[in-house]
Amino acid sequence: MSKSTRLVVLALAVVLVLSMAAFAAGELMLNGEAKFTLKYDGTTGTLGANTILNFKGSLKGTAVSINFGDDTANGFYKSINFWGNWPTTDGYKFSPYYITANVRGAYYQNGPKVTTTLGDFNYPVPKYVAGQFHRVRGVGAMVTDYPIIDKVTLTGFFAWPKYGAGFTLRGELPNLFYNQGFVLKANNVIPGLSLQAYALNHMHQDGTHLLYGAGLKSKKAFSAINGARTGDTLILYTPGFVKDTNPWGSEALIGPDGTVIEKATRVLYDAATNTHAPVPAGHYVLSGHGVGDTFIQNSLTVGDKVKINLFEKPTTTIAETTYGLEASGALAGVNMSGKFLLRNTWDNTTLESKKDNQYVALTDADYTFNVGSIKTKVNAGFRYIDKDFKPFARETDTNPNNSTYNPIEAKLGQLGGNAGLNFTLPASTTLTLSGDYYNKEISADAKDADGNPINDADGKNIVVVGQYDRMTGTVTVTNSALYGVTASVSATGTRGVNAYPVDKIPAGATLVPETIANSVTTKASLAKDWTIPTKDKISTTYTLSTSNLLGKKANEIAFTNKLEAKTTLTLPVVNKVGLEGTATFVTLADITIPTYVGKLTHTLPNGFALEAKATKVSKAKTVWYTQLVWSASW
Repeated sequence: MSKSTRLVVLALAVVLVLSMAAFAAGELMLNGEAKFTLKYDGTTGTLGANTILNFKGSLKGTAVSINFGDDTANGFYKSINFWGNWPTTDGYKFSPYYITANVRGAYYQNGPKVTTTLGDFNYPVPKYVAGQFHRVRGVGAMVTDYPIIDKVTLTGFFAWPKYGAGFTLRGELPNLFYNQGFVLKANNVIPGLSLQAYALNHMHQDGTHLLYGAGLKSKKAFSAINGARTGDTLILYTPGFVKDTNPWGSEALIGPDGTVIEKATRVLYDAATNTHAPVPAGHYVLSGHGVGDTFIQNSLTVGDKVKINLFEKPTTTIAETTYGLEASGALAGVNMSGKFLLRNTWDNTTLESKKDNQYVALTDADYTFNVGSIKTKVNAGFRYIDKDFKPFARETDTNPNNSTYNPIEAKLGQLGGNAGLNFTLPASTTLTLSGDYYNKEISADAKDADGNPINDADGKNIVVVGQYDRMTGTVTVTNSALYGVTASVSATGTRGVNAYPVDKIPAGATLVPETIANSVTTKASLAKDWTIPTKDKISTTYTLSTSNLLGKKANEIAFTNKLEAKTTLTLPVVNKVGLEGTATFVTLADITIPTYVGKLTHTLPNGFALEAKATKVSKAKTVWYTQLVWSASW
C-alpha cells in the first residue's frame, strides 16, 4: 500500500469512526493541531522535516485523543518518517500514532465517578522508575483515582509497552512483555502530610521457542506447534506427530541431545509410499516456508547444537518490580520530604533462579525562624542510593539543567548528606551557605606500566575496589536593591579523596581511577528589566563565570561570558511577538568559541503560531543551524 493510499484510508477511517460516534451519541466536539518543523544544518547542509498531527475531541463528556506523530520532545522515535510508517503491524515498535479515550463514569449504581483510560497512556510513576523516552508509555487500560476510603485513592494500570527490540529486559520484541502497577495516594490522612505509594512491574514471558547460535544466545519463536505449515511460517513438530508438508520449503530434524542431524526438503518422508513417518521419541522437526525456510537454510547447519524450550502456557522468565513510598508536608513548622524505594529483580532464565534487591533512601527537612530583622532557614538532608538501583525503564539523564534530569541516577552509589543555612538580611540581601559530603565505592582496572591488563590465575583482569570521599561547599550572596538590578556572586569549592586498599593492589600495577575534580568555580551575574516605549519589558542577564581555579595555571582557567535578552512585544498590527537572543563566549587558553542563538515567535488569535530559530556555534560566518516551526490548531 502506497503512502498516499495509506493516508487516504486512515483519514477516511477516522472520519467514519467519528461520524458513527456522533450519529450514535448525538454529541461530538472535535479540535486538533498540526505542526511542521523544518531544520537546516549549515555545517553539513542537511535539510530535514517532521510532521505531527493531533486530533482531540469529546463525546458526551468522554475525552478522545487521536495523535499522529511523535508527541515527545526528545523521544527515541523522533527520527521516524511519519508518513512512511503508519499503520504497521509493529505498532509497538514504530509508534507514530497514539489513540486514547478517557471515559468518565461510575462502575456501579451510585458508585464514585472515575476516569478509565483506554489505549495509549503514560505510566503515573516518577521518572526515576519509568521515564526514558517511550519506556514510560504503554497501550492498555488505566483506572485513575478510585476512592478507597476518605482521602485515599488508587490508580491501577495494565499495559503492553510501546517500545521495541533492544528496549525490553531481554532485548526482544515485547509481544510477551507487559507492565502493570498502581499508585496509592493519601492526602492529609496525617494532618499536614501527603503520602504516595506506587509500584511498577515489568514482566517478560516466554512461550515455546528455539535457542540457537553461539552459546545458544539467539532465540526464535515458532509460528505454531503441530499446526499446518502455511506461507512464511516456522512450525515445530513434536514426538509422535505425523506431519503433512509439501516440498515447497525445508525442514530440520533435531536429535535427543539437541543436535541438528538432518536437513532436507522433507525429513521423515518416504517418497516411494508418499507417506510421512511419525516424529521419533525425543526428536523434533522444524519445518519452514518463506521466511521460515530462509531461517532453516541460513541459521542451522547439520551438527549444530540447539535447544527447544517447551511451555504449556507462557511462563514468566524475568521480572522487575520497583516499589516506592514518598511523603511530603509540614509538621510542627518543619517542612520535610522523604523517598524510600525498593527494586526487586527475579531471573529464571538459568537453572538457578536469583533474587536481588536494591534500596534508596532520601530525606530532606528545613525549618525557618526569625531573629530580629534576620530570617534564617536551616536545611539538612540524607541519602543512600544503591549503586545498582537501575530500574529498566528509568530516565537516565544526569544533567541538572535538563527537564528530564533524574536526581537519583545522577547520584548512584552515594552515601552522604547535605546541610545549609540561608539568611535573609536587610537591604534586600540574601546569604546562602551550603555543604555536601558523600562516600562512594569506586573500582579501577589494574594495568602494568605498558597499559596492559594484569590478570589473576583464572585469566581475569584484576579489579581493585576502593572508596572515595567528596566534599563540596558553596557560598552565594544576592542583592536586588540597586537601581532595579539584581546582583549575585557565588563560589563553589569541590575536593575529592581516593582510597584504595594498598594490600590488594598488585605490585607494579597502575590504577586508572575515577576522575575527581578538585577545583573552585565562581559565578557573578547582573539582571535587570528594561521598559521600552510599547510598555513591554526586556529582561536582560549578564553572567561571568570561571572554573578550574584550584591549582591551575592562568591560561588553563576557563572564562564564560553570557548575555541573554528576552521580551514579548505588543504591537498595534501584530500580537504576541516574542524575541529572544543569547550570546555566549567561552575563553580558554586564548581561544574564543562564540555561540549565538536568536528566536522569533508569533501567535495569532486564530490558533496559528510561528517560531523561527537560528543557532551559530562556529567561527565560520556561513555556518548556522536554523529551524522553522509552524502550527495551527482548531
